[in-house]
Amino acid sequence: MADVLLLEIIDIQFVATGFLGGMLHAINAEKVEPWEVVRSMVVGGIVGNFFTIGLVMSGLLGIFQVRVFGVWVGLPPVVVAFCAGLTGRRLSSWLEVAFMGLLRKIENE
Repeated sequence: MADVLLLEIIDIQFVATGFLGGMLHAINAEKVEPWEVVRSMVVGGIVGNFFTIGLVMSGLLGIFQVRVFGVWVGLPPVVVAFCAGLTGRRLSSWLEVAFMGLLRKIENE
């Protein structure tokens, strides 16, 4: 039962492309420890899986649309997953800072 539920929320294609984006991020970094490489790839896979559909559906990526034969076409979801995986560590740290600020604001009220 749990494995079926897990497969419903995980899209292997987005996890794999996010993982590869995280790997590229780790390869391009200077003086990287082995655990930094692993962390970058894992975070890239998680961000690629859970952020891709939201980014595609939100319309935030409308600036990346191109006109093909008179029709506006956006980025394919796998490209979005790769880019999300590439920027996954930065994106997750930004979200952590934003949520911690929100929690502090709520606590001070």
